[in-house]
Amino acid sequence: MTRWTMAAVLVAWAAAPAVGQGRLGVEAYGGVLFDEYDARTPTTGAIAGLRLGYGITGRTRLVASTGYGETNDVLNPNGLRDYYRKGNNWIFTTAGLEHDVIRGRTGASVALEGGAAWRSLDDEGVVGRPTYPDEWAGGGTSAYGTLAVGATLRQRVASRWEVSLTVRDYWMELERHSPAVSLGVGRR
Repeated sequence: MTRWTMAAVLVAWAAAPAVGQGRLGVEAYGGVLFDEYDARTPTTGAIAGLRLGYGITGRTRLVASTGYGETNDVLNPNGLRDYYRKGNNWIFTTAGLEHDVIRGRTGASVALEGGAAWRSLDDEGVVGRPTYPDEWAGGGTSAYGTLAVGATLRQRVASRWEVSLTVRDYWMELERHSPAVSLGVGRR
């Protein structure tokens, strides 16, 4: 993103009205990613990102999110003693709608977003002496269509500032997904 684009977003955000429609909000978040994409048992990692929202009604917002997640040691589904260690680096970009189901100083919302996820599979080393060839040598990058379903609890801590707890599940395929739990700080 260029400096001018970032400056324009910040000016629009700061000038947005305090309540109701047309208000632009931004939230930074960080938390835990449970990467179940490669193995059926989740590998725990970290996720961090930025989320923008634009009020289209008093309860509903257009939202756009981008996040970066990282997990390690994702490819040992059979619990082998000797194996090749791999790590996933994820970039999630989604957009959709968020609707407040409970309004007020303490609120709750649900969201449905669609977008894309990019995964980079990284070589992290070898554990023991594997007797089979490394099928994923050199890693690689893949892109996936993504559906993100989420629920958020928010607590207003100042007139336009709030903290949030979000549970979001990124679905890349019908049986492959990566849930995340994050804490955020935002301004609406």
